[in-house]
Amino acid sequence: MRISLVVLAVCACAWFGLGAVQSHATDQATNIVSGTGRLTPAQADRARSLLGTAATLNPDRSIDLLRARLAAREGRTAAAIAILRATVAAEPLNLSAWLALAQTALGHNRALLNMTIPHLAALDPKLR
Repeated sequence: MRISLVVLAVCACAWFGLGAVQSHATDQATNIVSGTGRLTPAQADRARSLLGTAATLNPDRSIDLLRARLAAREGRTAAAIAILRATVAAEPLNLSAWLALAQTALGHNRALLNMTIPHLAALDPKLR
């Protein structure tokens, strides 16, 4: 019985430790991606690495949104749109994902932008 409790306690501590590491990595990646000015290749590589760490055993779609923002900041609009399309397909009620898709499509893909508008209006009545 004691061994089971010790194993359970160790697993719980490891789980909370992983959560703390993921949270810290997400915060750091957010700071890089949300910054102003041009991203350096080193910053982009660091953000990608942090997002990989943050995604470990993490089902939260906010990591995908950050990956899309990073791709857009790097000028990889098609990659950003692909990430966001997959996100809205997996979570059709994710207002943040639809908004990010609309923002990314703005100026790049008018048809895609027009497709996002009804979804945004349905999810947020203030946008009607």
